[in-house]
Amino acid sequence: FCPKRSPNRNHEDMVKIRSATVDDISVMHGFVEELEEQKFDAETFRMLAVENLNNPNCYYFIAEMKSDPVGFVSLHVQTLLHHLGKTGEIQELYVKADFRNHSIGKLLIEQVEKTAAQLNLLEIEVTAQVRRLHTHAFYQKQGYELSHHKFTKKMQRL
Repeated sequence: FCPKRSPNRNHEDMVKIRSATVDDISVMHGFVEELEEQKFDAETFRMLAVENLNNPNCYYFIAEMKSDPVGFVSLHVQTLLHHLGKTGEIQELYVKADFRNHSIGKLLIEQVEKTAAQLNLLEIEVTAQVRRLHTHAFYQKQGYELSHHKFTKKMQRL
């Protein structure tokens, strides 16, 4: 008799997390458009993605199942005076809709946390839009605490 493994465990075993490369930019572009529910100019996105991928303070990871990208996460590191050290911020985290609730987001977070530990970061911050209550619950389940309110203001472009 062999007990059945949970579906989540099976998916976890099939998921590979790897560093993103320039070859992943078009996939990341699609993921960010779905995440933000808007279109982004492909040429501008590519230029910015190449810049970030070459930035030693930016880390991008792709989740794959059977070599098919199913999600990604980014970690941006900065030195903050008010923390007296380096912190990381998750800028984007996305998992394709058909692959949600299979621990892929958790695996991406674990990769970010492993990277943060290797970099000896003081903390990891993440922001989620107010309307994304399921996202808030996800981060809280991963051990993140609601500690700030983030205010934004759109700037006029010159």
